[in-house]
Amino acid sequence: MKPKNLFRPINLVHPIAVLCALVLVQSVCFAQVPPVAVPGNTDSTGMAVPVSTPTSREVPAQPASWRFGAGGGYHFSQHTVNFTRLPDLGNCCTNFNGGTGQGVSGFLSAEMPLFGNFWLGLRLGYSNLTGRITAQEPINLVGRSDNSASQGTFERRLDVNLNGLDIIPMAGFSPIENLTLHGGVQIGLVLASSYSQAEYLLTPGDGTFENNRRIRAEFSGTAITGLQRFQLAPTFGVSYELPLNPAASFTLAPEAWASLGVTPIVQGLAWTMNSLRVGASLRWLPERANNFSEREFKLRQLRDLERTIVAERSAIQSQLQQLQKSGISAKITRVVGIAENGSEIVNPTITIEQFRSSRTQPLLNFIFFDENSFVMLGRYRRLPSSERGTFSIADLSSLKPMAVYYQILNIVGKRMLDHAETTLSLLGCTAEGEETELGLRRAEAVKQYLVSTWKIAEKRITTRSHGLPDNPSDSRVASGAAENRRVELYSSSDDLLAPVRFETVLRVAEPKVLRFEIDAFAGTGIKQWQWETSQFAENQIITLRDTTGIGSVPKSIFWNLSEQQYIPRSESPVTVHLEVFDGDNVPGEAPLLSLPVKQTDIFTKERTKTGDSRIDYFDVITFPFGADKITMDEFNTKIIENAKGVLKADSKLVIYGYTDDIGDEASNRQLAERRARFIAQALGRTDAVIVGYGTSGKFDNKTPEGRFYNRYGKVEVYSSVR
Repeated sequence: MKPKNLFRPINLVHPIAVLCALVLVQSVCFAQVPPVAVPGNTDSTGMAVPVSTPTSREVPAQPASWRFGAGGGYHFSQHTVNFTRLPDLGNCCTNFNGGTGQGVSGFLSAEMPLFGNFWLGLRLGYSNLTGRITAQEPINLVGRSDNSASQGTFERRLDVNLNGLDIIPMAGFSPIENLTLHGGVQIGLVLASSYSQAEYLLTPGDGTFENNRRIRAEFSGTAITGLQRFQLAPTFGVSYELPLNPAASFTLAPEAWASLGVTPIVQGLAWTMNSLRVGASLRWLPERANNFSEREFKLRQLRDLERTIVAERSAIQSQLQQLQKSGISAKITRVVGIAENGSEIVNPTITIEQFRSSRTQPLLNFIFFDENSFVMLGRYRRLPSSERGTFSIADLSSLKPMAVYYQILNIVGKRMLDHAETTLSLLGCTAEGEETELGLRRAEAVKQYLVSTWKIAEKRITTRSHGLPDNPSDSRVASGAAENRRVELYSSSDDLLAPVRFETVLRVAEPKVLRFEIDAFAGTGIKQWQWETSQFAENQIITLRDTTGIGSVPKSIFWNLSEQQYIPRSESPVTVHLEVFDGDNVPGEAPLLSLPVKQTDIFTKERTKTGDSRIDYFDVITFPFGADKITMDEFNTKIIENAKGVLKADSKLVIYGYTDDIGDEASNRQLAERRARFIAQALGRTDAVIVGYGTSGKFDNKTPEGRFYNRYGKVEVYSSVR
């Protein structure tokens, strides 16, 4: 008879039903068990701490809690045997003398805390175990390949498979936190068994049995006669919990168990099985989640660290005490200057040099409006009629380019007063979906301001509507529609809408950026902070930069000295002040920091006849959307001619190209570089430094005027002055 497959399917309906019923009973019975409080006291600050310094023998710090688990393991078994054959099977002579096996198991468990470090629990599992027991004995053979007789050895093998349920009542003891020693009685119920037995010829290698094969006496069955269904075995184990979340309400517990079989597997036979199982279980401790405290968790981490790193015990205790006290401190630990090439200078001196400079800025001849509105936006600066006499275009030199643009109505009004012969034409435009008449009302709104505030004669200003502009943006997108809602300004005189030009004194600072490294602490947490740099200049204390923040102070604060308004005004030292406020609004100040300043002004360079330079800036705008060329109208032609007028043979020329933020970065950078090259070609210079910035424009891309100004090129001319 040939051995049959030992692993036939087993009906698991009844075992699973038993498992589910037990889990349900455990859940109902155990759900209302209250947590066991961990005794403790308070320190001098009122903060709860453990009764004693943690040691390897103390009670776990987490709240006592029921433990529900599910897991599995791998078995290594040893069979202790002393019998000749299974019941109803033929065999003779030598007894089986031992064997080994393996298998897998899964289980559900529940454990309740008793007192101190002790636990009481129940585990229900299902296992599938295999085993092979053997016996060897000699045999006289005549079936060799050369027909000679010889002495040989054969082995009897008995392979068994056992499937069943295990119920383990158990107790546990935790000598140190997370480690549990287990002990209990394993009560097994064998649900199914199978076996196969055969004799195998081992030596010689070319011999056979009388059946001319190397295997004989084959038997198998799906049930072992006389099987002892109930099995008892004392069992011992050890497990260690690894927390999976801060509350330690979910843990992963690697474990190892040893079982000593005391019940024979088959009635009347000397056959027992000992096993070693290694595995893991996922445990849920609900009371830990209910009693979890973030603050207690932090203290627990410190206690764990204290146990692990004994050499740092005093330092950790000091840190714990510091966290439990209310204190505040702030300090600027280091100042580093970052040069334009990226190099760093510790404790730098701020050096400032003045240069004569000019800035030529074209005026965008568009006034933009909101959707379906003819009311001028508040960002366009309008003056009371009484102030028109004091308005000066030269006074706008300190403003940024966009702020100058928002003065366009006042610039036009001032120029129309100064040039009585000029006229102005206003073309009102609308986006798709707006009434054409709205364009005329927009033009009339612009005219009304010039007439009422600047007292310009109505006959000098004409208005008309046009629908979409002659060069419209794409109205299918919101940004394009916003750019089409505008009034366009035109004049018979080039002077009326000509670029504005400012003569200024430019201050250039080195290093370009300062980095302040900060160390700030508050026991109750930092609520807000303020950082300020100031200097005594022009007979008063001037604030150069003022920054505030909520929450913790950044590790580093940066001060960009490329913007004119942030550059120191004199050679007086710059004072840096840092103040922090904790959660109770208690202030704490860092020691004042003083930075030396060295300045070289224009008059000193002229008096000492030191070599000097001049810097002239020119903006070229109105590149159409997506285009790398512009129409060389009278305004752009004038800017290019003005730039040529200051260029010398040895002048250094740098041209920057920009775009708006519509489109991808790589394509916009290439477009920006082509725009810069177009300007270089218009200037007739091949030695210009070309830089394409793409979408890194200086103006707000959220407004239509910002996008128009970002479609531009910037020309910088550096010339020597002798």
